[in-house]
Amino acid sequence: MVPGLSMSPLEILAVLGAVALVSARWLPPRARRPVLYAGAAVVAAAGAALALLGLRWQMAPVFAGAAAV
Repeated sequence: MVPGLSMSPLEILAVLGAVALVSARWLPPRARRPVLYAGAAVVAAAGAALALLGLRWQMAPVFAGAAAV
């Protein structure tokens, strides 16, 4: 857990990956695709690790939003 955030480093990584997916929409076209791939890879890896370690229900909207993007 990160003091003050009540989030594990994997959860923070998943949130940052989801933010990258959402913010890629406003990037220049040349940078959009690499950011989308990197963000999707980060969210998938963090999601798989969290699924093995125990997923908290508070992370469900993050993964749902990432899947929608």
